[in-house]
Amino acid sequence: MRIVVASGPVGPLSAREASVAIARGFPSAHVAVVPMAERGEAFAAALEGLLGAVLAADPDGWELVGDATIGVGLHAGQAAAGIDVHASSADLGLRVVDLLSRARAPRLVVDLTSNTAHDGGAGFLSALGARANVSLDEGLHGLDGVGEVDLAEAHRRLAGCELIGVIDHESSEDQLLGLRGVTVRRGFDAGLERHLLTTLDARLEAFAAACGDSGRVPGSGAGRGLGHGVLALGGRLVTAPGLIAELVGLERSLAVADLLVTACDDFDIGNRGGTLVADLTRRAEAALVPLLVLARRVHLSGREMRTFGVEAAHVITELTGDPETDLTATARRVGMGWDG
Repeated sequence: MRIVVASGPVGPLSAREASVAIARGFPSAHVAVVPMAERGEAFAAALEGLLGAVLAADPDGWELVGDATIGVGLHAGQAAAGIDVHASSADLGLRVVDLLSRARAPRLVVDLTSNTAHDGGAGFLSALGARANVSLDEGLHGLDGVGEVDLAEAHRRLAGCELIGVIDHESSEDQLLGLRGVTVRRGFDAGLERHLLTTLDARLEAFAAACGDSGRVPGSGAGRGLGHGVLALGGRLVTAPGLIAELVGLERSLAVADLLVTACDDFDIGNRGGTLVADLTRRAEAALVPLLVLARRVHLSGREMRTFGVEAAHVITELTGDPETDLTATARRVGMGWDG
């Protein structure tokens, strides 16, 4: 059999540790191992193993350096409810500038999923060298009266690098502006007054226009609006699982696979294994490959999970106290019905 194992982190196991442990449960099969993750340092760690890159982390964030790919991201912080008009995305931009001063590669990956500032990427662009007739690093507050934005220096800094912004799947269609945009929705949910929402949206609309776009492109509202900053520089937006799948050619592997196996902590009606399992479900359905889920906790009937596109889900049996050994044993038990 030809099996693709694509797992995210499970309990204390990293995505790579979990995927390798599952693969060991199919000793007579041809197994391709693809560590996956949804965001943050777990995503960077998955890339590290797949690309042979070097991952370094500090209290504020992480950086990844490889021959073809470099990347940065911040650790998840506590975001203020609603919209903080003084918060700036400059910190992430400064990390990009610092990395580019020490390493260059054809591909620059920036994780937007931990951004807590809602400034349309103004601070991010400012750190990269963008200039305007107002301050770009003082959050939404500083964008009052914006009319001119010069991105030439930012483009120069990124010359030779494909800019890729990593976003959450649920924000991939979010717009920055408009009644259905992330600005209005976040403010409305936080109970901000309508006239203030109108003012903030108009301020961001002027900023987007000065950057040469409308702010209504799908994904421009991702990462609390930081998606707009990436798009303004000609970058593209993709989810973490989507980028990993692209880099390893997952579609080609699934086209010749007999089975796809993943694992997660919880598989229930509320989360269905999270966005990573949902992403793999879509890929399995497109390739007409059955998907098996191994989970620490399963609370779905066979009928329900098949409705979601999952062939079967099995509880990871915890017998030895060693997570890797238990995951391998579960995969071996489950595999007896598949691995001929």
